[in-house]
Amino acid sequence: MSQTELFPSNEHFALDNNSGLPLYHQVANEVSQRIARQGTPDQLLPSEDVLMSIFGVSRITIRQAIEKLAKSGLVEKRRGIGTRILRTRIVEDLGRLRGYTEEVSGEGLTVRTEVLKVSSKVCTGAAKKALKLKKSERTVSIHRLRGTDQVFPVMAAFSEIPINTGVTSEDDFSNSCYQLLASKYQLPVMWADQEITAMNASAEEAELLNIPENSAVLVIERVAYSVGDRPVEYVRAVFNPEHYSFSVKLKS
Repeated sequence: MSQTELFPSNEHFALDNNSGLPLYHQVANEVSQRIARQGTPDQLLPSEDVLMSIFGVSRITIRQAIEKLAKSGLVEKRRGIGTRILRTRIVEDLGRLRGYTEEVSGEGLTVRTEVLKVSSKVCTGAAKKALKLKKSERTVSIHRLRGTDQVFPVMAAFSEIPINTGVTSEDDFSNSCYQLLASKYQLPVMWADQEITAMNASAEEAELLNIPENSAVLVIERVAYSVGDRPVEYVRAVFNPEHYSFSVKLKS
């Protein structure tokens, strides 16, 4: 795919001067969306001059936009070469049960995790119902940002693991919860019930994922079960769809 197919040199994109978003942010959003739809790894973006013409903005604005994309891991700027697209989108096969760590590692990428908060609390709401817990039963609540060395964050994950599994808030949640449950607590995940929904990001979710509020996101709610259909984890994960998608093989 050539540069002109990603951003034709004669294309003109009108930015919204009355928007609350800075012009460089609007440019970065449009470029990232175009990359998600049409980009390929190692493809070069058009030159600064071409992008200035397309968006009708100054060189400083284009450079700020490229810097924002580079910080998110979407592109990489190389002196004397230009700005190239990095591999960013992970495609999860819904036909196989794997956690995020296993899925990303299987793509040959390095997982990056930032644990935001771990606490013990009385379980309520959807998690309590999904985990089949009684009124006073507690869970370990884990809030994490996850991504890769190339792109971070890709998702914000909010997990609940019942205390009755043996898991404590002192455990290491920087890696796979599935691996932790299997190796330390002899509770291998055997199957899961999962629902995927398209939603608009809340203010909190948008801030965590570094995207504008009300941006479209993919939301997964998954209940993982161990031996004997025992529910061992409830997770609500919010994905930036620019960097993650899902596939499933169907047979007649």
